[in-house]
Amino acid sequence: MRYLNNDKGVALVTALMLTLISLTIIMTVLYLLTQGTRLTASQKRYQNSLEAAYGGVEFFGKEILPRLITPAIDQTMTSAVLTDIQNDYPITVSLPSTASNISCLQQKLSLPFGSWTNCASANKTSSPKDSPDMTFTLPGPLGQSGFNVYAKVVDTQSGNTDTSGLELVVGGNVAAGSNAVINPGQQVPYMYTLELQGEKEVSPEERARLSVLYAY
Repeated sequence: MRYLNNDKGVALVTALMLTLISLTIIMTVLYLLTQGTRLTASQKRYQNSLEAAYGGVEFFGKEILPRLITPAIDQTMTSAVLTDIQNDYPITVSLPSTASNISCLQQKLSLPFGSWTNCASANKTSSPKDSPDMTFTLPGPLGQSGFNVYAKVVDTQSGNTDTSGLELVVGGNVAAGSNAVINPGQQVPYMYTLELQGEKEVSPEERARLSVLYAY
């Protein structure tokens, strides 16, 4: 038996293996860089939608809801009242326009969830985009596309102002035996659970959703 002692070609094989390993490392690095860039861009788009949702909370909670609650409680909510509210803002605000939806919104703002008898199933779901109580569009930066915001009341609870016949007295002294409560603190007649969703006008998949507890 004769052993072959010929190592010709080993250098070529070694060089090819090192080249393959180097290419694998380079491709891995490029893949990680690409994924990192995509993730950064996705986070930026999400952040924009999140800011739009926060803007919706501010606008709905501070501008729209306070003007809706009183006519809802007083049973004076009409399409004319809602139209006046819509016309007071430079952006396009959409509130319920049909009699059934107006009646539903009135119940939402003045009655607990179980008493929303005038609301359809879609009005009661937790999805803010499914029959929302209000929609509006916020302009985008530097002429870019804007963001649609959907807002919806999904639950209502009575606050701490149910006095059960007691008269609330803020400060001062009350004679002994009188039917009153001294220093009751902040009065909160209603607490609302709100769902809001902000999404890019041209790319609805870029969206963010918030759940908010609003005390009136």
